[in-house]
Amino acid sequence: MTQADIQEVETGLSRLIKMLETRQEEQILITRHGEPIVTMTLYARPVSPRRIGVARGKIVCPDDLDKYNDEIADMFEGFSNEETLTAIREGDEMLASGAGGKLTLC
Repeated sequence: MTQADIQEVETGLSRLIKMLETRQEEQILITRHGEPIVTMTLYARPVSPRRIGVARGKIVCPDDLDKYNDEIADMFEGFSNEETLTAIREGDEMLASGAGGKLTLC
């Protein structure tokens, strides 16, 4: 760890910062009359968390997106189209409202 007196820091701050930026030093101890007063380190930028909805407005859904809803609904054995579509709509509404929970189809 490099030590620098406060008067040295006043004249050589750029050099000390460059030492941190180039990783020559992890931290620099700044002293006054030989007594430690401050440690100088490189600023750690916070990592941004991934945001939900970051692609909002960037994806275009085709107009015929629901074209196969009836066929998909028919694949649910034991349910009429209306029962299945109602369950799907309820699930969509629940997800859109942000409500958690369990969707039961039977």
